[in-house]
Amino acid sequence: MRWDSVHNPTGLVDMVHAGWVQRLLRAADWRGFPGPGDDRTGGQTRIGPKAKMIFEKLSELGISYVYEPPNSIPGTQDVRPVDEVLSLRQATCLDMCVTYCCAALDAGIYPLILTLTRASRKEELRHAIVLVPLERSWSTGCNVVIETGFSREPLIVDEDEFKDIVVDSPDDPSGTWLAIDVQQASTPLGGATGKWDTALSKGADYVRNWEWDLCVDIGGLRSRRADNVDLPTVMGAEGVLVPAYIPLPKNPTPLQLIQTRYGVVSFCPRRELRTLRRWAMAPGKVVKEEAFAKLENKSVEDVAETEGIAFENDHPKNDRDPDLAVAVVTGAGGSGKTRLAAQLCHDLSSIGWCTGFLPTTTDITVEELSTLAELTTELLVVVDYAEETRRGQLATLFRALRDRRSPTRIVLTARGTDVWWDEFREELEQDGIDLSKTLIISHLGRDRLQKNPLLFDGIFRKAVQGFAEQVSQPPLRQDIIVPENLGATALDVVLMAWLVVCDESADAAKILPTRNDLYDRVLTTEFAQWRKTPALAEVSGTHMRQAAATLSLLAPSQDEDEVDEVLSRLPEWTSEHLRRSRFAELLVHTLLRVDGEGAVNLRPDPVAEHLILEVFSKRPDLLAWVLPADPLEVPGLEDPDADEMVVQRALALGRQAQNACTVITRADSLDSKKAHRLAGRVLRARPHLWGSALDVTINQGGPFAPALEELIASGADLPLAEIEDAIPLGHGVLRGAALAATRRLAASAERSPEQQARWANTLAIRLSEAGERGEALEAAREAADLYKALAGASPAAYTPDLAASLNTLANRLSEAGERDEALHIFIEDFDRFSPATRARLLLARASWRHDNQEEDLMAAAHEADGKDVPALLGPARREVACAVANSKQILEGLPSWAVATIDAETRNRIESWLNCADLAERANLLEKMWKSPSESDCATLCAAAELYVDVPPVRDLAVLVDRVAKKGIQNVTFCLRWQYRAQMLATDWYSAHKGGRGARYLRKQMVNGGGAAGESHSEWGKNMADPDMRSEVFRLLEVSLPEEEANKLKSIFCLADLSSPETAYEVYGRAEDAEDALEELLGNGNWRAMVAALEVRPTLKDSGYGAVAAAFAAAMNNDTDRALEFMKCACRTIDSIDRQRIEGILERALHEDGHPQGFVDIYKWFRRSGEQNE
Repeated sequence: MRWDSVHNPTGLVDMVHAGWVQRLLRAADWRGFPGPGDDRTGGQTRIGPKAKMIFEKLSELGISYVYEPPNSIPGTQDVRPVDEVLSLRQATCLDMCVTYCCAALDAGIYPLILTLTRASRKEELRHAIVLVPLERSWSTGCNVVIETGFSREPLIVDEDEFKDIVVDSPDDPSGTWLAIDVQQASTPLGGATGKWDTALSKGADYVRNWEWDLCVDIGGLRSRRADNVDLPTVMGAEGVLVPAYIPLPKNPTPLQLIQTRYGVVSFCPRRELRTLRRWAMAPGKVVKEEAFAKLENKSVEDVAETEGIAFENDHPKNDRDPDLAVAVVTGAGGSGKTRLAAQLCHDLSSIGWCTGFLPTTTDITVEELSTLAELTTELLVVVDYAEETRRGQLATLFRALRDRRSPTRIVLTARGTDVWWDEFREELEQDGIDLSKTLIISHLGRDRLQKNPLLFDGIFRKAVQGFAEQVSQPPLRQDIIVPENLGATALDVVLMAWLVVCDESADAAKILPTRNDLYDRVLTTEFAQWRKTPALAEVSGTHMRQAAATLSLLAPSQDEDEVDEVLSRLPEWTSEHLRRSRFAELLVHTLLRVDGEGAVNLRPDPVAEHLILEVFSKRPDLLAWVLPADPLEVPGLEDPDADEMVVQRALALGRQAQNACTVITRADSLDSKKAHRLAGRVLRARPHLWGSALDVTINQGGPFAPALEELIASGADLPLAEIEDAIPLGHGVLRGAALAATRRLAASAERSPEQQARWANTLAIRLSEAGERGEALEAAREAADLYKALAGASPAAYTPDLAASLNTLANRLSEAGERDEALHIFIEDFDRFSPATRARLLLARASWRHDNQEEDLMAAAHEADGKDVPALLGPARREVACAVANSKQILEGLPSWAVATIDAETRNRIESWLNCADLAERANLLEKMWKSPSESDCATLCAAAELYVDVPPVRDLAVLVDRVAKKGIQNVTFCLRWQYRAQMLATDWYSAHKGGRGARYLRKQMVNGGGAAGESHSEWGKNMADPDMRSEVFRLLEVSLPEEEANKLKSIFCLADLSSPETAYEVYGRAEDAEDALEELLGNGNWRAMVAALEVRPTLKDSGYGAVAAAFAAAMNNDTDRALEFMKCACRTIDSIDRQRIEGILERALHEDGHPQGFVDIYKWFRRSGEQNE
């Protein structure tokens, strides 16, 4: 929604839509906006009161004023659509003017928008206001104020200067125009909305004292232009993203006071926030500063400010290029990652950005992603716990936002980037998403003593002040005593401050020796607060801790029934139906509720993780009670028409399983030994959790790796192939589990050579990863021998596998110090393979050896240049060409296909050729792309044809382009279209023939001029009346149909050509109709058609008229005896009239040159038999 006031001044009207304000607002918000109707009451205009009503209603909406982006291009400005203004409640002065004009049109008010400028010492100031004539109303087709639609000069109204007719105040009787500073209806940062009289006085001041820039006649333009823009789907970003800071619940619990997103503790300034703020505004610049700072071992601020180093601003190349950048913030649990991201959201929101957190407990829908992608406003999305978010969902978010033109920033917070980030980044970059502007802030808070030694002191003081205000204690300022040992994380500091203020015990300020003691003290206080609720007064502290630990482990959704069901798994709560139900209600709505999170669990996370480790370490037997059952075993789920409640139950169990594995993995940073023990117990209690455990471990590592290895090695009934396939090769954490799965698979593999070879090769790799080099070498030899036999018998299917297995064997030999043997194994039994296979084996050796590759590359190219099956040669040649290009060496004597440079444009052209659906499209493409090919074009395509020898259409293209160069484009395209015409005729005729419409089709196509209608090319005029076209159609039928069917169609055409299409298909159809057709042909004297009819239906010779036709056919072949035999047979059934017809046919035939001799003999027989009868 960019408005270019210089080149397209009237384009501003395209952003003003009548009726949108009413339909976008809720009924309660719309009530009070004026509608159309009589604009005069008792001779007085009502335009002024209506204009005031619109202003006051906009003021009630609470729209925040934001400034125009500082990087706006002069003469242009991004204008927020009305739906964004009304949903996000943020707007610039121009946004407010556009929104006001929408409501004005609804009320029958005629609006104009005026932009003004004023020079200051630093920059030129710009502002926008709305002008409204008091003596004019608006409607479709009304008279306009400015005929051209805009004016860059001040208006002159009835010979008065505009500044002299503007109203100064609501009571000013002299003015006839309103100049409304609509910005006054918005709320500035730290201020309040203005009044109507202020809007009028300031508007008049702008008109009189600022420079007139541009006036756009919104009312006039909209009266003449149809408004056909559809109302957007009303789903604001606030329905997709969760606000950074959320309101604190009434009567909060102690732990709710501590939670980051409630913002009870004021943010303590830190360098990382300044870095993120600067990155959001200029990502490329800050990323470069970060890289330089790492090289120089200095802070970013030192590099950018102290050193005075200038880095270029890294905005998109132009204002329409995508502008996406990513920041990754990592740190231990409780280090302040979420708070840092929340504060960044808050700061950017204050200048007009749309910001928020992506929900972590629900999948975001396509519709919701579209809402974010279509926003005009600058966008910041925070993904908390990114390493725990399903990678597919995270990738979908990036793909949805990749093309946004407005600045788009994504902040990912995680406890580390050890496993997931590199793989995720590689996946996105392969998808074409540029992550070069990624800012990495690692190990947040780890170096605080060096970078900001007073940070924790500041956090402690702010936390004490914030908590004191919440518990109604007198405000504390200078008398706050900061303890010496504040802990290792920002969360420790906040918890210490919370104890100082909120713990009623006498030793609350005592410095606690360990983090565990600190967490235990906080939890004890929290649960004591819970027990003050009458319904929970009699619940023991132990049972309450177990319930909280279970909920924090499984994190059920904010649904009372689901929470109640989870609590019912605990032995102490199984029979407590009423109390459990009340407990679930309290947990969901008060005790553990966090708006926007969607899950019921303790917060902050490190405190919850500590509780989980403590409870389930002391009572491991509880795991068997509380862990979710297998979702696939939910009764009724296997039914194709399963009830929705059954499906939701299975989904809930699946989410709980994933949450349990995620939380235990997260707890590994608190106490690794306890987390590992707990992970093992979880899988022993619920083996079906292997899927969730594997998914979490692949992305994050953690304690489930050894637990999975133990479970697999135990012989448990598991889908081993699925597990092995899911673990990436070289995964450092899961190599033990991968080896355990592969050992079992190799031992139990089917006895087919293919299965044995596959698992032997995989086993060799997994053994090597685990350090078992001797066994790995033995398995690699077995795999290579098996694949050699397989590739010898079926090279197309197994050559790639053979090359891979030899690479594995070479790696294992190299590990054993046998490099010479490693080089030799690629060419053992070389002569037993075909040239293409030999080429790929040489390539495998060249790739493996890394150095001195020239000899292998040359040999591979010459092998691939030999004769072999095209399906084998094509892939081999392309691999050779790729390897030669990647080697960046000049190798002489290679085939042209191995060194040809096929640029992107030529590749695209070839791809277009391959995508052509028919010869006509190919002809059109040749005219467009290769109308006058050069020698270089022909040479490149010739090389491409050799490179893609397994793709015949590329060879066709090379041949045709070469023919174009020699004979011209018209000659080639005529032939292609002529062939295409023949294809169409053959295909359409066969389709009509099979569909019972053959006669009708032939009637049309056997007449000159029966070509395709509307085509300008002369070849389209050819049909089956043309002998050459007919021959080509017959050839195509012979190629594409069985011989018998093709011959049948040819015989039908020949008969149609000698008689008519209807006669031909009568003969082809029913025997009765065929006999009638022969009688008619006899009556017409068409003996040649009668003979042709026998080709269509050979059994006709057994009928009366068919015998006549058979006699003619035998006579044509000078087989007099057989001709007389048929004629004698026919004469037994035909009458004297037919005999006269036959005699007449024979007599006329004898007068033709070149008549068959057999006709003379039949004629003589007829004459003799006639005389005898006389």
